[in-house]
Amino acid sequence: MIRVTLAAFSILPEFSCRFPVHFAISLFRVKKNSYICPQRHQFDMAKEGYVNLLPVQHKRSRDPGDSAEMMQARRAFLDAGHYQPLRDAIVGQLRERLDEKAAAVLDIGCGEGYYTHAFADALPEITTFGLDVSKVAIKAAAKRYPQVTFCVASSHRLPFLRYQYGRHNTYLRAV
Repeated sequence: MIRVTLAAFSILPEFSCRFPVHFAISLFRVKKNSYICPQRHQFDMAKEGYVNLLPVQHKRSRDPGDSAEMMQARRAFLDAGHYQPLRDAIVGQLRERLDEKAAAVLDIGCGEGYYTHAFADALPEITTFGLDVSKVAIKAAAKRYPQVTFCVASSHRLPFLRYQYGRHNTYLRAV
């Protein structure tokens, strides 16, 4: 089964600190490679270009998400073009349904970025975010698609401020 879940934001979202004591405080980019919250929790960008926003206490296993082998096998399958028509259809739906006020698109559960980079390429005027619990997948995605902002995070605890999910946001799910 293929599941693509997207959120479109009417304002450019900011990452938020996910520590329980201050659940929704903005993270500010203090350097090219670091985010920090007012409580001084710092999240450094990996050399591959992603940020890990999944606190260890929220992991359900040592290495959540797909393994490197699973991700590589899926990448080979996708690169063979088997899902190209589906990806094109999803991009078409996104273009059709996206509000003209949209500032960003978030691909929730983006894996290695196969669909995510297509969204970024199709809508270059909009910031594209990719989020997945698999560090291996996000690492590969960030290396391959630097035009997308990728983060390791849980879809159950999205690392964005709550006010950014207002009524003006658009959600698109393709299964």
